[in-house]
Amino acid sequence: MKRLSAVYAAFYHAAVPIFVIDRDGTITDANAVFTGKYLELHSSILGANIFRDMASRPSAQPFYEKRKAAVEMVFASRQFASIQEIIDGKCFLRSMYPSLSRDGTVDKCFIVTQDISEQYDLLERFREQESHWDITSESCRLGLWKLDLKKMAIMTTAEHDRIFGVEPYSIKWTPRSFFKMIASEDRRQVGSIVRNSFTARSDDRFECRIRRRDGSTRWLSVFAKHQFDRYGKLTHLFGVTQDITEKKELETRHEELQQQLHQSQKMELLGQLAGGIAHDINNVLTTIQGNTDLILDGMPETNPHHQNLFSITNSVKRSTEMVGQLLAFARKQPISPQFIELDGELKRIHQMLGKLIRQNISLHLHLQCPHLLVKIDPSNLVQIVTNLCINARDAIAEAGSISIDTSVVAAKDSGNLQRVASGTSGEYATITISDNGAGIDKQVVPHIFEPFFTTKAIGAGTGLGLSTVYGLVKQNNGHIACRTKIGKGTTFEVFFPIASNTALASSAPDTLEPICTERSRGTILVVEDEPDIAKIIRIVLQNEGFTVFIAKDAAEAFSITNAIEGYPCLVVSDIMLPGMNGVQMSRKLLASKPDMKFLFMSGYSAETLGEFGTFDPDTNFISKPFSLIRFVNLVNTILKQKA
Repeated sequence: MKRLSAVYAAFYHAAVPIFVIDRDGTITDANAVFTGKYLELHSSILGANIFRDMASRPSAQPFYEKRKAAVEMVFASRQFASIQEIIDGKCFLRSMYPSLSRDGTVDKCFIVTQDISEQYDLLERFREQESHWDITSESCRLGLWKLDLKKMAIMTTAEHDRIFGVEPYSIKWTPRSFFKMIASEDRRQVGSIVRNSFTARSDDRFECRIRRRDGSTRWLSVFAKHQFDRYGKLTHLFGVTQDITEKKELETRHEELQQQLHQSQKMELLGQLAGGIAHDINNVLTTIQGNTDLILDGMPETNPHHQNLFSITNSVKRSTEMVGQLLAFARKQPISPQFIELDGELKRIHQMLGKLIRQNISLHLHLQCPHLLVKIDPSNLVQIVTNLCINARDAIAEAGSISIDTSVVAAKDSGNLQRVASGTSGEYATITISDNGAGIDKQVVPHIFEPFFTTKAIGAGTGLGLSTVYGLVKQNNGHIACRTKIGKGTTFEVFFPIASNTALASSAPDTLEPICTERSRGTILVVEDEPDIAKIIRIVLQNEGFTVFIAKDAAEAFSITNAIEGYPCLVVSDIMLPGMNGVQMSRKLLASKPDMKFLFMSGYSAETLGEFGTFDPDTNFISKPFSLIRFVNLVNTILKQKA
């Protein structure tokens, strides 16, 4: 009885409102605080029903079912229950405690009522502020977080979780769960940065990669600011996380474009150097060839020196081929582009390649571009495919395979084409040559198209194979890309613009008239700044019965044409002259003498000399070095042509 009295004493004198209800919700008792607080609301507290009270008050009606369910649960399960109600603008917490009878059943329920309006308002303001932070965080695409160093728990915004690829608030963040999502290759570096910042008591800023649960990789920028208490103890870290993947991709693409630009500039400079050297060598070879031809022309085969001179001629031819490779790299080799059916041409090349590939290497042809036309010099296509296949052959130590495939790609959809020719558009015919050989080291790949660069043993190659391919591809308006992996083989992709189907009909080559063998007498002006070459040309033309004048530049050529009676029937001129070049000189001479004929010479090809002036495709042109027989035949052919 004493214990019961003590309980009721505590009940009646408690500082918070408490009342007692039966199973029907009727108030059977109430303490002084409750009676004093609510007396003005009811004429009689005892006997009032908490459910009828709610039914009569509009602001309380929304919580009717919630209160009834809680009361029924207390009486049925003998368990504590609590509900929160907002009535007349105030928030109340109802805590319900079961009272057991002697037989163990619940016959009464004590309800403690607390006015928590202030706490509720504070909570609502906090939630509203939190919602504002979430909206701001999402709008700015910034993930906000706070680390409690005592609890080692991290609070985050919804945007933070979305950046990490998880449902907002679906996981409990800790430093361990954060580090677990950092990419393994960045984990050690990030750990070192964090440790150093704690030691230095300074804020952190770093970039790292994360692995999302879906397997994707994202780049993040993370900023963390330290917070200290009034005693100088570090208590919290506040931070901002931003997804910078797109920025990183742009930086990577920019770096690739810069490297591509530098590589292109380097190749262009190498091309200019190679072309300049080849031009000078061709002048030397022209002199050697010409003098040798002059000596051989009057020498019987029984002469003991005849074979030596013939050997010199063969050496000049081999040197000319090497110079031709340099000119191909420099894109200054003579070419004769034609519209050809790509697959048909590759079938013919395939038959020839069988003789170059070892028997333990299988050569496969997969052609998927029937009747597709490209404009290219057929001999250049042979050189390109042959060189690439020979390189593939040399990369295979024992047994292996080489595959030649054709396909059509849209420039915008081809990453490899965009990598070597950014901004290219339209459709391209693609020749893909793949092998399963040794592959190429990634450090070597940027240099493979450079002249004289080779990874083969000394004496096993000239280093001009791939540089020749590069030059020929570029000269025919194409692009070339390389994909390779050590031990997995190499793939070269060659891209050429697709020509229209109507092009083939108009691409038939003109048939030349038979070379004139009759001697044409007249005056020929030779404009050449290399004295040895000019001397040889004078001798051979005089032997053909022509009167020959020599000028070393355009100024002398103008003086001679003005001094002689009439004008020369032919002007043989080098294009690269000191001062005014040969094309400019010819235009000035034709202005006053429109019937004058010209034959141009150069160590470069005609197609590359546009910078020296307008160069008509039908212009008479001969590349150095040349044989004297070919030169004389061309002179006679030009003089035979009608003006």
